[in-house]
Amino acid sequence: MSAEPLVSVVVPVFNGEKHIAACLGSILAQTHTRLEVIVVDDGSTDGTARLVETLARADERILVIRTENRGVSAARNTALDSVSGEWVMFADADDLWATPVLVEALMLASRPDIDVMCFDFTDDLGAAVFSADDATGQSRRIGEKATDVQLDADALAELIISERINSPWNKVYRRRLLEASDCRFRRGLHIGEDLLFNIQCFRRVRVMRDVPIVGYVYRRDNPESATRRYLPHKHADLMVVNDELQAWARSTDSQSLQGAADYIRAKNVVSCMLDLHHRDCDVPRTQRRELALRFRAAAPRVNARGTRIGKRILCGMYNVLDSRTLFTLTGLLGLGKSMRSSP
Repeated sequence: MSAEPLVSVVVPVFNGEKHIAACLGSILAQTHTRLEVIVVDDGSTDGTARLVETLARADERILVIRTENRGVSAARNTALDSVSGEWVMFADADDLWATPVLVEALMLASRPDIDVMCFDFTDDLGAAVFSADDATGQSRRIGEKATDVQLDADALAELIISERINSPWNKVYRRRLLEASDCRFRRGLHIGEDLLFNIQCFRRVRVMRDVPIVGYVYRRDNPESATRRYLPHKHADLMVVNDELQAWARSTDSQSLQGAADYIRAKNVVSCMLDLHHRDCDVPRTQRRELALRFRAAAPRVNARGTRIGKRILCGMYNVLDSRTLFTLTGLLGLGKSMRSSP
């Protein structure tokens, strides 16, 4: 029997024929070869299905599941119902794994008492962080530099504020943790479901292993990404997620966690106002201020107690600004971003 642990990789895809081959290629190129790659085709209408079936015939480690279009959460949950690996990882179909030694380094850094490990990511599509040469030597050196993060309330608050806890694709989870926590992604949400998933998991985790490797390339230039376009449901979804985040924080009696949840709520409001100035926002201009007022009313006052001084100052400024002023300021921020990104 192989000494290598089986690692299951969950890859949901919808109309992803442009990038899915590169994504799967970066996964299958791992020096840790004992992989189970579960691709869930979420009702694609382009050539995705044909392409992933061709790739699966060429590599028996790929399992393709086709479903009707139900969204990324349902697709991931379908894959989680089928995983058999000791460890579970996630990748989005338009992204890449940055180095072929990622999984090997993670496995060498693991310990029997560790159920979650995290690693770094980049948005530099040209990043070639490592070659596969001397893979075991590289992986061992990286694994030896891994550190433990004690997940007390203060550490969790910092993870929430930095948003490092948000994504599943820069982490590897022990399957026993997902089963014990019954961790699944919330259907019906278009944004923020990742954070709820991780909160559900991290409630049972006392120590997280931090592995110093840039292992994931997040593609920011995808126009279909939720972070690259105006989403009319974004505010409602984020408030649902933040309501649960605040409820969890209150249940811990931790000031730092409650302050972090309040800070994120204010940040979400500002982000949604900023989106009203996005070039593809189809809300009539006469109605945008009304929406801004509604967004602001969803978080009339926040308290960043227990967080660092900079966050408390920002929340203090938020508390004294009305919706009209915030709307004007986010418009100026949006103009500045547009000018910086224009050719």
